[in-house]
Amino acid sequence: EVVYRDLAGSKREAKCRRCGSSYQFNSSDQSRFRSAMRDFERSQKKFGETMQKVIANADVLVKR
Repeated sequence: EVVYRDLAGSKREAKCRRCGSSYQFNSSDQSRFRSAMRDFERSQKKFGETMQKVIANADVLVKR
């Protein structure tokens, strides 16, 4: 079990808390991972904002 903090942190090595396995990371891979996570978070935020705009601008139909 390796957590996000271990992958995105400044250390180049992480240990699994469950089995004790050790993982070594390439610093450029870690940098790409952090960039991808930042892009993912921005995309999620943009998606939420766009969805709210669509809902706010929708026509409301009232059926009787």
